[in-house]
Amino acid sequence: MATDKVQGVYFDDTEVRHMSTTTGYVVDLICESEISGLVHEDYKDNGSNVAGTIGYTAGLTTKSFATDPDVGQLSSIYWNKTPVYDKDSNKFNYNNVDLVTNQQTVSQDGLNSRRLVQINEKLRGLERKTGETIEFVKYYRYYTIRNRYCNKVIVNLRVNSLGEIDRNPGTSSSPNEKYGELLDAEVTVIIEYRAKYALGAELFYSTPTPGRTEIKGALSSPYAKSVEIELPIDQAKLSDTRGDFIGWELRIHKRTEEPTTPDVRNEVVVDNIVEETQDKFIYPKSYVVKNTFDAENFSQIPERAYDMRLTKVKIPSNYDPITRTYYQDWDGTFSTEKSATYGASAQTNRPLGRYWTDNPAWCFYDLITNKRYGLGKYVDTSTLDKWTLYEIARYCDELVEDYDNGLEPRFSCNIIIQSRADAYQVLNDMASVFRGIVYYNGGNLFAVQDSLKDPIFQFNNTSVENGEFKYSSTSAKVRHTVAVVRYNDKNNKFEPAVEYVEDVDGIRKYGIKEKEISAFGCTSKSQAKRLGRWILATESNETETVSFTCGHEGAILRPGDVFEVSDSNRSMTRRGGRIQALERTSDSSFKIALDSQLKGGKSWDGNNFITNDNLDSKREYKLTLSTPTYYYDTSQVNLTQSDQTNVIRNKQIQTFDISPNTISYDSNSGVSVLTVSGNLDQTDYTTSGFSGEALWSIATSGVGDADTFFEALPQEQQYRVINISERDKGKYEIAAAEYARVKYGDIDATSKPTNTVAFDVPSSPTSLELAVGRLDGAPNTKKIDITIGHSLDHDKSVAFYQVYIKKGSYPTETDSDSNIRISKAATATATFIPASDGVYYVRAYAYNGVAESNGSHGSAQANKEVVGINPIKDVQITHLSLLDDTTGGANPNESDPTGGEIDEFDDSTAQFKWQTSLPQFQGANIALDFQYKLEVYHDHGPGTVKRTENNYKPDNSQAIRTTYDYTLANNYADSNNDYASISRDISLRVFASTAGGETSIGYDELKIRNSAPEKPIFKTINAFILPIIKSKLSA
Repeated sequence: MATDKVQGVYFDDTEVRHMSTTTGYVVDLICESEISGLVHEDYKDNGSNVAGTIGYTAGLTTKSFATDPDVGQLSSIYWNKTPVYDKDSNKFNYNNVDLVTNQQTVSQDGLNSRRLVQINEKLRGLERKTGETIEFVKYYRYYTIRNRYCNKVIVNLRVNSLGEIDRNPGTSSSPNEKYGELLDAEVTVIIEYRAKYALGAELFYSTPTPGRTEIKGALSSPYAKSVEIELPIDQAKLSDTRGDFIGWELRIHKRTEEPTTPDVRNEVVVDNIVEETQDKFIYPKSYVVKNTFDAENFSQIPERAYDMRLTKVKIPSNYDPITRTYYQDWDGTFSTEKSATYGASAQTNRPLGRYWTDNPAWCFYDLITNKRYGLGKYVDTSTLDKWTLYEIARYCDELVEDYDNGLEPRFSCNIIIQSRADAYQVLNDMASVFRGIVYYNGGNLFAVQDSLKDPIFQFNNTSVENGEFKYSSTSAKVRHTVAVVRYNDKNNKFEPAVEYVEDVDGIRKYGIKEKEISAFGCTSKSQAKRLGRWILATESNETETVSFTCGHEGAILRPGDVFEVSDSNRSMTRRGGRIQALERTSDSSFKIALDSQLKGGKSWDGNNFITNDNLDSKREYKLTLSTPTYYYDTSQVNLTQSDQTNVIRNKQIQTFDISPNTISYDSNSGVSVLTVSGNLDQTDYTTSGFSGEALWSIATSGVGDADTFFEALPQEQQYRVINISERDKGKYEIAAAEYARVKYGDIDATSKPTNTVAFDVPSSPTSLELAVGRLDGAPNTKKIDITIGHSLDHDKSVAFYQVYIKKGSYPTETDSDSNIRISKAATATATFIPASDGVYYVRAYAYNGVAESNGSHGSAQANKEVVGINPIKDVQITHLSLLDDTTGGANPNESDPTGGEIDEFDDSTAQFKWQTSLPQFQGANIALDFQYKLEVYHDHGPGTVKRTENNYKPDNSQAIRTTYDYTLANNYADSNNDYASISRDISLRVFASTAGGETSIGYDELKIRNSAPEKPIFKTINAFILPIIKSKLSA
């Protein structure tokens, strides 16, 4: 048959030519059931929900991947990272797709169990023997199948090429036009088999059909042929003379003569052998997917990936896991126990059973209670606090902003656990998803979450052992400023991703200090961002720990509880104690008598700290009273509704707002009496027996103006319990970490970065006003307050303003003595501290986000003359003392070392140190170039100056510590070079000074003495000893 036809093989002498296609299949056992299955639809915020609500109360938008859910599932199956079905174009990415995902089909019909053995061996054909008779040598290939359950074998042959090149040129008169073309040829392969036994094997069975395979045609590219042979397994097992049946043996040979010239092609290769077992597998309690694919699309079996909603778990009977909402209060039953109304939309008639959810709290609960793969065999559900877990779950479901300008639940858990691990470690890993920890106490298991909480208890110096709180803090060197969070990105086929989170203020202070974290179960970029923020905010804000010993009240606390501390040793004034008496004056007011006089905070009068007799009238205060009450221990009490969870960790305190004008002083008892407006709850709380027992504390509330520095500080000190241990009977040691409420708002803030850069060049500021004033507490230091009128483009394109200042003439953007950048705000103001008298000229410019201005100041220019500037006079020198005196010298203008007026030194060199206080503006020292003037006296008068050091300032000088050495050589020189005149009494005065010789008004002084040593005492030896010595010598 001529080869001008299409290449290929043919059957039954027809003209139709065929090429082979190869299919492969693989069965993946994904996980154990019961699971939700492959994802065929997705849920998104519909835009009507509000951040801060529990779940999507306003509904969701459901997007189906395809009209037919079975087809939509295929978009969640990936071959080599490409989805089988493209849900966006609604087209298949591969041809000849055959997938079995219906688990009912698998459980009823089962799946064939096959084993592929790769061979890739060439068959050698017949070889002609030499001699008159035509005879051939056969070459066999043998293959053993060691599978006594194999009832079918598939031999996959590959014909690399087939045909014979036409080498007949024809004649000159009749040339062969097909010369050199590939003509049809034929190759035959024989496959035989026999059963193998422990004691030998049977003869090979001849299998002309289908064991005899003939391939005809012309091929220049490989052609694959599968030969399926049914093996008589039942018959093979009947043999009782050769021992146990152990498997099969195949014998394969090529029945066609081996080519002796390159023009003849019939190379055949045994590609692989597939063994198929007698029985089908149904994979009980497992989820499997059978993938059948066209092998021409892949060079090897493709990598498979599946987007699935996995294990179904027990959820509260009132919970909708899709919208993540709850219907009213929970009665404590689960979806496996009760079919109840559920979700914000009040749906009904949900079948009993388990449901898929990615709420980490209910995944955590399932891991503990499941008896097959969890701790259910070892942990009784009654010992697990499900009510606290319910509150944790609701916190997880609260909506926060995400990276897509939408909303997402605060915490979701997407994890597959496929290896055994320590149970406690796995539970803590799972709890870490919702920022929690697990602890075991009294035979019960508890989960605690780091979330916003109110304090439930208080302590002050009267309620702890020895009135002592012990504090410690973390080193700034170990505080991280950058978090590198690793997670699997759900928007990128769950590929590993990294989220970089930085604390800008921390980097400015401490530099870049990275911490790498693997976010367990996290697939959301926004959630990874929140985790990084939580770690950095915790390290930055919660830097302190406290420990103390208390009485029986310590037994009330549990890890994770928040309490308040009022420590008079730290606050410098007593703001806590025990109530002496309580009197209810009406339904809305009551009086309490404290155990001491309540005084205001300390303030600095320029020389000393003084205590104010009254509280600051500019501030409001918060009174906290300890009023014991009940609480529910979930291991002892059966709750019936979730609205009772607020008393599981019930508050043992009540708080009230008070004002300084409601406080009076009882001179007879010497204590303060407070008249409090507010409803004192005496129904749910115990207020009897208050005398000398109940605790009180007072702290400023909020932030506001204050007459004293102390009252301007936030005084609420809250801590979270880390550990509780009973040291002795009735004594409990509490260890707690600082609790920073401010961090939670920053953690959940908008995660998506927004472009705030304005590129339009703004117009000039509209005005500029200057006002001269004095700094508080520094009468010789002046300031210029600058107020800028907004540009007309303030809201549109202004990013910031900048003022330029120059003495004597107007500045420009490139020529100025100083400049100040002012951030965009409702009021654009700045303050400049001039260094000397003169006229100061100021101009202001407006800039966009890339620091461009229009080069014009417009009307924003002004000048102001300032006189009476001499800031050096406002500098204070304090803490002048000897180098080894760590506490003395606090008061300026006098000698006040530790222990008296005169300090002793016993070295040849007197080593001094002192501190310098400069005028401050907004908490920072003003810029001032200064030195020191030192005066040394040889008496304690002091009288005549013996030595003056002008413009003294060593290289290591700092405001907190400057040193000076008065040596023996200095003393000798100042004593007219006479050792007999060297002074043992020395006085030193230190002033701040300028290069021009002006000095500070105030100074500090220290008087020291090097006392002369006592003369040695010599005793006379009795004279009567001498004769005795002489007599002994003479003898």
